[in-house]
Amino acid sequence: YQISPNPTPTFPVAATFIHPTLKHHQFYLSRPCQYLLNQNPLCHREMWTSAVYSELQRTILNEILNQWKKRYDIKTFRLVGYSGGGVLALLIAIIRQDVDHVITVASNIDVDAWIRDQDISPLRQSLNPRQQLSQLCGKSYSFFWGGKDRVVPAYTHMNFVKELSQCAKVRTKIIASYAHDSEWSEVIVPFISAL
Repeated sequence: YQISPNPTPTFPVAATFIHPTLKHHQFYLSRPCQYLLNQNPLCHREMWTSAVYSELQRTILNEILNQWKKRYDIKTFRLVGYSGGGVLALLIAIIRQDVDHVITVASNIDVDAWIRDQDISPLRQSLNPRQQLSQLCGKSYSFFWGGKDRVVPAYTHMNFVKELSQCAKVRTKIIASYAHDSEWSEVIVPFISAL
């Protein structure tokens, strides 16, 4: 693998989950350093490599949610994260009492199991939601994976899902024909609308 010089996605999949038919506030929150690489002094390559799921990342995103909550008088959040954004959504849910539902899409929610499966270098400065499982209890979660996803295969996360389902409301959906970069909005937007 080659480390990207810029973490900004060429196509922001999660932004396609925002839809005018949805009735509540919707925000697209990118990861720190995406889109603002040269404007943020915190942006160094560890922020999208070994520290991609770090405490600093969680703190930055959490502060943005605090600002939105105050500005828009938001009572609860429903977080939706695609790929690594799903990991960050879970890490935020761990520290916030106002998150009532987390939806992850093609996400490597058990970071350590995913690293072993993909045979990549450990993310030494990153957090793994599975290590804080007890703090995820009591909330609702919906996990989506693609049956053809080789980037984040569903099977690597099933032990975590099984453990979490002992203390939380968990829904899991594997869409057999979907890969990591499939048209996820076709599934996610109707799912969110039905909640």
